[in-house]
Amino acid sequence: MHFAVGFASINPGRRRLGARTTIPDSDGAAAMTVHPDSSTANTAATASAVATAPADGSGAPLVATPAHLGDLAPPSAGADAGVPRPEYPRPQVVRPRWLNLNGEWGFEIDRGDSGFERGLVGRDLERTITVPFAPESEASGVEDTDFLEAVWYRRTVTVPAEWGDDVVLLHLGAVDHDATVWVDGVEVVRHRGGFTPITAPIGARAGETITIVVRARDPRGEMQARGKQATWYANTHCNYTRTTGIWQTVWLEPVPAVHLRRPRITPDLASRAFDVRLPLSANRPGSRVEVDVVDEAGVVATASVAADLDLAPQVRVVLPADRVRTWSPQDPHLYGVRVRLLDAGGAVVDEITSYAGLRSVAIDGRRLLLNGQPVFQRLVLDQGYWPDTLMTAPSDAALLRDIELGLEAGFNGARLHEKVFEERYLFHADRLGYLVWGEFGDWGVSGQGGPGHNQAPTASFVTQWLEVLERDHNHPAIVGWCP
Repeated sequence: MHFAVGFASINPGRRRLGARTTIPDSDGAAAMTVHPDSSTANTAATASAVATAPADGSGAPLVATPAHLGDLAPPSAGADAGVPRPEYPRPQVVRPRWLNLNGEWGFEIDRGDSGFERGLVGRDLERTITVPFAPESEASGVEDTDFLEAVWYRRTVTVPAEWGDDVVLLHLGAVDHDATVWVDGVEVVRHRGGFTPITAPIGARAGETITIVVRARDPRGEMQARGKQATWYANTHCNYTRTTGIWQTVWLEPVPAVHLRRPRITPDLASRAFDVRLPLSANRPGSRVEVDVVDEAGVVATASVAADLDLAPQVRVVLPADRVRTWSPQDPHLYGVRVRLLDAGGAVVDEITSYAGLRSVAIDGRRLLLNGQPVFQRLVLDQGYWPDTLMTAPSDAALLRDIELGLEAGFNGARLHEKVFEERYLFHADRLGYLVWGEFGDWGVSGQGGPGHNQAPTASFVTQWLEVLERDHNHPAIVGWCP
């Protein structure tokens, strides 16, 4: 089925009606409404040739992750089959050891935002919630859709003893909107912005039982990047039920005292190369970083550079001409990327697994060129809401199914509208050759003045956007940005 244009409207609680085709929200996927006659079309071409329908109706992809990419889905320590969203949350930067903290947390609504004065940091909370689902959602077990000025979370967890002397990082995938985190009563991090990840080092804690407390403020009257969250009490027009507090996976990760941070991998197709920038937590004399690029036949190329001069050393990995294979919707080939931090004696201090696609993006007039060839972008507008879980996908299969539905309807990509999507959505887009426009949820600051002067964005818009670019730079599926 080929449409001149399309976009998706995902509206919890009701379906839009009219001259359009509705794709049912089977397999936990968000509802998509396709407009075959919209005037916002790009120019014509065929959709992706990648076969992506579920193999057995379960949401499992026909296109499996190639073995040469390594293990991008290591199991959590003490894995519990009942934990929601159990999958590894960061497939672009993989270490084998981690602990998923999703599931039941203590919870309390703080309607007056007076919880700190009332001692909520140090006491048990009134009820429970299922993380990572927002308290407004049915899946959370709370389902309170009124305005929530502040909410509190509490969880006691034992850090795996086998993590030894490694520093433990506490990760929160996203917390809406203004978060403060305490561990054992000590504040460890603050973060403003509901779309980007939070990381806090909490020291070497192997074998210890620790208590994590999170306060999330979501003030009704202040300017913030809300995306499509309603600013009136009820869902209104194209704005949907609000999301407050934790809405992506919370997890622990052990790392060495000196460790690799998220790499920045930039393809350079003209030079058959990847430029890899490697931020470090610290420098040590004599240390080096090494990068291997691998494909189905093994190691394609290796490069290394000293890591004792700059906090973000950079290497260029040039591929032999006979091992070049570009990424495209027709052939979404991914290279495995292995990064090692070595000490002065050559011993491996830290190691991460990643992946990359070799492709170029350019503009020629009104045409998008991918690898030098014009590509028609037949994009669906995906807003990433689910009736029972709101901005959080109910499962990894639901993220995948959204892409499958788009492909089955004849689209070859999506504009991710007014929301920063979960990293795993982009991972699936990379694997399946699904073109993506990354976008920031910048709605929520309009109506502040007359025409031309009605927007009042805050400083956190800029800081969040920089965090989005840092998180998502490496994904070959992203061919455009809508800040």
